[in-house]
Amino acid sequence: MARKPTIQEIQEYIDHKGIMGLQGARIETISEGNHLMYRVEAPGQKRWPYYGIYALRMINQESYRAGEWISMKEEYAILKALEHTRIGPKVYALDEGFSTPFLIQEFVKGTCFNDLKPLSQELLIRAVKAIAILNSYDVDLKTLPFLRKYTARSYERSGMRWLYRLGYAVVHSGDKDPAGVLKWVAKILPLALRAQRIISRFAPPSSKFALHLDSAHCGNTYWRDGRAIFLNWEKVSYRDDDSFTLVRLAISVGENGEVSQDMFDMLI
Repeated sequence: MARKPTIQEIQEYIDHKGIMGLQGARIETISEGNHLMYRVEAPGQKRWPYYGIYALRMINQESYRAGEWISMKEEYAILKALEHTRIGPKVYALDEGFSTPFLIQEFVKGTCFNDLKPLSQELLIRAVKAIAILNSYDVDLKTLPFLRKYTARSYERSGMRWLYRLGYAVVHSGDKDPAGVLKWVAKILPLALRAQRIISRFAPPSSKFALHLDSAHCGNTYWRDGRAIFLNWEKVSYRDDDSFTLVRLAISVGENGEVSQDMFDMLI
């Protein structure tokens, strides 16, 4: 298993390569979860658009979940393609020559949705609008061809598929407990239908495949300058389901993964 690089190793590499003129920049660790994130400050850069402060991100190769995330190259391509939408951070550089590929992106100065709970109607509406913008993005598979490998089923189709499997298991094996699957289907399908109705208020309903953010949760959603922005795009999918990203967010709004009905009552 690859190990995490030290800050000194990162600094020496940036100095050697002269990336973005960041030689001698001050680097400090922000977080060490599934991804490693660092704050990079170059005191000599004070002019727009950089202001001398950036975020450097890479996959944490010591994490047991390291293989679950899209590559940094893929994440860079997605954020570049979505740059005009302002629903994700700007990205400035991708490097694949270091021991672990990394990207340098905008250092987002905002407030995490987790720190704003209970979420107000305004915050929820802005988040839904951001999701609607994502749903409406016209994906060009020539620009983002890797999305094909992240093609996934809609919640509705997944629910029907699991019900079929459940029925088969019950018929062919007397010791199968269907409670878990039934609970999941009972929770997800009505939620997906409500989410579809909400999304349709902000973007025309569509059955075409679209880009979705599987890592849309309150810990990854920030409030900045009157807009909702999704910070990390580490896990995405390509699916024909308008409700998916909103459902992912809704599950994180309440406590212990339970969806707050107040959220939907405020939005409908």
